Amino acid sequence: MLNQSAPPKTNTPPKNCRSVTSLLLDYLSEELQPEIAVAFEAHLGQCRDCLSFLNTYKKTIEMTRAFLSEPSIFQASSPKSGYSQEKTGKEPR
Repeated sequence: MLNQSAPPKTNTPPKNCRSVTSLLLDYLSEELQPEIAVAFEAHLGQCRDCLSFLNTYKKTIEMTRAFLSEPSIFQASSPKSGYSQEKTGKEPR
């Protein structure tokens, strides 16, 4: 069976796209060592695919935070709390 886990985090600068993607969260959290962050950003300057992936990753985080901050449809009134009566004019059973 193939090992599909992310490569282990390392203190060495990223050398390829896979190592860059494994550092995305640390980069966005500003937890990379300065020399690793410089190498990470240098790779992004040369690799449109990784830059696109980073932008998609950021957008996903933003959308998830926005979704989680809004009231959920699952928190809406249930039929027993009067929803049925409001919509149908009938008392709930």
